[in-house]
Amino acid sequence: MREIQRHGVALRADLLLAYADAMDVDFHIAAITELARVAHDEALIHPLTARDGRNPDDFVAAVTSGLTAARLQTQTFLVPGSWLRGASTMRVTI
Repeated sequence: MREIQRHGVALRADLLLAYADAMDVDFHIAAITELARVAHDEALIHPLTARDGRNPDDFVAAVTSGLTAARLQTQTFLVPGSWLRGASTMRVTI
């Protein structure tokens, strides 16, 4: 039987939440849940902005709600010195 490898941190940049117009809330919840499972400690999602630079607050709130229902904890914070001005990051932990 193959052993599952786990890592301390997983980082996903420029895909999740940036494509909120193309991939639905359920896709994002499933993808982030899988990242958190593989990461074991935490998954970081950056940036929390859409491709066009807008902040998809309602979409992020729906994803956060789904992650909470999946028993994951989330924290959103601004990243100093981010290449995308005003972009924040979501930390997801088990």
